[in-house]
Amino acid sequence: MPASIVSAIIEYINLFESHSINWSELAINSGSSLSINCFANKVVQAAQAFNKALFIKPDYHEALYNMGICLEKQDNMEEAIQAYSKALSIKPAYIDAHRSLSRVTKYKVDNPQISAVKDLLNGPEIQDEDRCKLHYTYAKMNEDLGDFNVAFDNYVAGGKIRKALLSYNGD
Repeated sequence: MPASIVSAIIEYINLFESHSINWSELAINSGSSLSINCFANKVVQAAQAFNKALFIKPDYHEALYNMGICLEKQDNMEEAIQAYSKALSIKPAYIDAHRSLSRVTKYKVDNPQISAVKDLLNGPEIQDEDRCKLHYTYAKMNEDLGDFNVAFDNYVAGGKIRKALLSYNGD
């Protein structure tokens, strides 16, 4: 093997081992940019990028969440639920994952996510944008359970926060 090829391989290995490149970040950023314009062929490419990120870092909650979005857009709801759930097992307070999981789940009383969302909603350290998402999530859960008064109250609460965040005056 020529010396120039050997030195190039050694340089590449040294770069890889130095961790000067965060390969999982690179893969998820590639997937995220593809999933923004989620046309059918881009979703597949985005999913491939997220798979690369997960191969490098299997507990990467953001890659799991984004993979769930890709799977949901491909109407693969069971795998989307698994991806969102795994993201939440890694980061239980991941508000966007709770919100996305609520879109693809039909809730029953014994679902542990309901109490997790309720606890997060009652937490004092939640930003308004996240509190808004949690109200909508909790509303959807209660709608599924048939508790329409609680669902309505949470849709209204979320709407009030959303209105304030948008500085919207509908009067």
